[in-house]
Amino acid sequence: MHLSIHFIVSAILVLILYPIFGPLALIAMVGGFLIDVDHLFSYAVKFRSLSIKKAYRYHRSFGCLKESKNGEKKSPMLHIFHTPEFLILCIVLSFYSRLVFIFTSSLVIHLILDLINGVFIIKRMKIEMKKREMKFSTSEYYLNKLLLKHLIDKIFGRTECRDGKCQ
Repeated sequence: MHLSIHFIVSAILVLILYPIFGPLALIAMVGGFLIDVDHLFSYAVKFRSLSIKKAYRYHRSFGCLKESKNGEKKSPMLHIFHTPEFLILCIVLSFYSRLVFIFTSSLVIHLILDLINGVFIIKRMKIEMKKREMKFSTSEYYLNKLLLKHLIDKIFGRTECRDGKCQ
């Protein structure tokens, strides 16, 4: 999900929660927007680089979801603040602290937005894979047909084939 969407949704949540919690509502920005810092952590561990720009580009291009160039599956990147264990911990702690409750509320909204975005990413990737398969199978079909025609022409000395019938 674009960071701008997380920022806007978190800002709206801050405005909604401000009359109830006052300045504590600003914690919603941490749970809803700044929580994506774990993407930078995982990028730094994997590539040994603290470049925010490169990490952002890498995740925007879905680099963590794509296969490597030689066709092997990449090991999944761990985004520690997006794990179910972290969410469960936050939910349990939110019963004991208003601050953690605000944080968890914004975290849940953040994760829902990521989930919605993930559904669209998966659909897009499936469509892309189908297109690749169709292109491959179509080109393979025509290549085989061309090779078969060439082979028949060589064996039988035919020079002209139309609509699958050779003369």
